[in-house]
Amino acid sequence: LSSSRGSEDVEQMSRDNAEEGSLDGILARLVQPGQWKLGDMIGSGSFGDVFVGMNEVNGHLIAIKVVTLQGREAEIMALDSEIGLMKSLHHPNIVCYLGSELQAEKGRFFIFQEW
Repeated sequence: LSSSRGSEDVEQMSRDNAEEGSLDGILARLVQPGQWKLGDMIGSGSFGDVFVGMNEVNGHLIAIKVVTLQGREAEIMALDSEIGLMKSLHHPNIVCYLGSELQAEKGRFFIFQEW
């Protein structure tokens, strides 16, 4: 690649990153109920397990936190508070909240975040 082509690539990457951080970019990445796939487990935490997943609408990789709800009322309230906080945070160094889905019949709650 010539140096001018390399700088064009860097400029395009900068524009793409700025667009992803914009409100329009965030809205375009939101996960719609039932429009995602669960992949391999990548970790676990106090509320549940974390998996890699895919947003089937746009093909983007996402992180999916899976929480089992049965008999955990205090933790459910804490989780609701965490989601409220995640929705309000918008900063390049903070993982973006992309949505959530409840599967009440299975007693599971899914939280979608950017990868």
